Amino acid sequence: MESPFPQTFEEAREEFEADGKEATVAERECRGSAGEVQAVSLLREGSWMGLGVVTCAESRRAVLGVFLLRSIYSQMAEVYSTNASCIATLSRVISLSNDTAAFYNRAELFLEITDFSAAYANFHRAYFLASGVSLSFTCTESSSSASSNLGRFIKWRLAYACLFHSQILIDQHRFSEAVHYLICAKNLKIPKSPQILLLMTISLFALNQIDAAIETVSELLRVNKNKSAIPDFLIMRAKLYRMNNQTDFSNVDLDSCRKLRPNHPELEKLMKFVICESVQLKNYAAKSILKGNVTDAIMFLNYAVELDNLDWSSFLKRGVLFAGQGQFESALNDLEMVLSIEFRDKSRDPEVNAIIGSIYNQLGVETFQQKKTHTAISMLSEAINRNPKEPIIWKNRAECYLSLKDTQSSLNDLLESIKLDPSDEISKSRVSEIYQDKAQKLLSQGQYSDALEAYSTAKEYDPENADTFFGRAKCYYLLKDINKSRDELEKALMSDESHTEARFLWSQLETRPECLKAWGKRNCEKR
Repeated sequence: MESPFPQTFEEAREEFEADGKEATVAERECRGSAGEVQAVSLLREGSWMGLGVVTCAESRRAVLGVFLLRSIYSQMAEVYSTNASCIATLSRVISLSNDTAAFYNRAELFLEITDFSAAYANFHRAYFLASGVSLSFTCTESSSSASSNLGRFIKWRLAYACLFHSQILIDQHRFSEAVHYLICAKNLKIPKSPQILLLMTISLFALNQIDAAIETVSELLRVNKNKSAIPDFLIMRAKLYRMNNQTDFSNVDLDSCRKLRPNHPELEKLMKFVICESVQLKNYAAKSILKGNVTDAIMFLNYAVELDNLDWSSFLKRGVLFAGQGQFESALNDLEMVLSIEFRDKSRDPEVNAIIGSIYNQLGVETFQQKKTHTAISMLSEAINRNPKEPIIWKNRAECYLSLKDTQSSLNDLLESIKLDPSDEISKSRVSEIYQDKAQKLLSQGQYSDALEAYSTAKEYDPENADTFFGRAKCYYLLKDINKSRDELEKALMSDESHTEARFLWSQLETRPECLKAWGKRNCEKR
């Protein structure tokens, strides 16, 4: 498609001369034109063909005037071979007109000769002409908006100039000044913000502003979109945390890096440092325990766990200390963590489970004392699952069942307790009492033989119990076996001379004729 505009300087001049206008007149006409900024920007980029779109609603003469004026001085600038000559030529353009492109190009030339102050001044002027907004050298957020694409482009070029200047300053070890220009570049929000943040981190580190450097790296991790660079940034922050004596935070970053890139070249060395710190803290904890200072020991172990969250021994030690302090929930969390760590000493699992079982046992007892029997049974059941060879837990649960009148479950737990500890006389006495209660119920129901069997079982677990002998005597009496009843009564009175019921039954046997007859027959048999 043929362009409606002249393609060369000569064609533009011919069109102007045909209208009887001179270049200087065209300059005055185009000054202040709304299309000037966009026209010049496209001219600077060599996009004369695009002017047909940009300036369709503008004065054709204004656009042609801009093109003609720029062409004249562009040709003059091309004659000179040095930047200084080009700058002088552009200065002549600026003296004739506040030309946005001239200010911008002069800024670029100043950058080439590293005259940053002059470059910034020209960028600022070009930005103002392009957007109508003043751009403060501090580059605050409120002044960073532009009303045109050209304004945004100039703003970005200014930001890149700040970035380039800061790199030179870093090379010269002028870190404080570099941070200033990096902040300016950052506030202008150019696409290379991760690079700016990285340079800021380096500069802040060189200035020994570790906290600020950590904050900058954290921001870098938030804005960074290159996932492959995340492990490197984590390592960088871990080192800064280490310098700031924040080893626990350092370990968190190292752990994250290990998940993302396990073979990172710096990871192993840094992890060795963390492990050494953890071992030292565990030694401090051991010394505190020997001194009886449990609180300090737990504090040291807290730090050790934060540094190495895969060290099962730290969790185990802290869990035991928590249990001793009555902090059962924290103790259980630590001990469960021990069992969840894959690289643990699995030969010590029974020991860990035994400790967990003892904690649940204690919780069960306390809960039972609070009259929460069902909850207590649940806790004691968990204790048995963890440590089934501890007789005291079976005995405690039996007590809970007995309070709910679940005699069979209570009996089963007591028998298991006796099986684990045959010398447990208390449990044996409890079993005997249960069988006695069972025998009395059977006796009241007229089941004398079954009652006698229950009393006999009770006697096995408590052979010196007077009530058991008396119960057997009563069963024999009701079964008409007077001699055996008398023998059981004698044993009952030998065990407890003051047993009232046994004495009463004895007196009944002495006064009843059938009983005297039975005793006489027994004495004859003995002779």
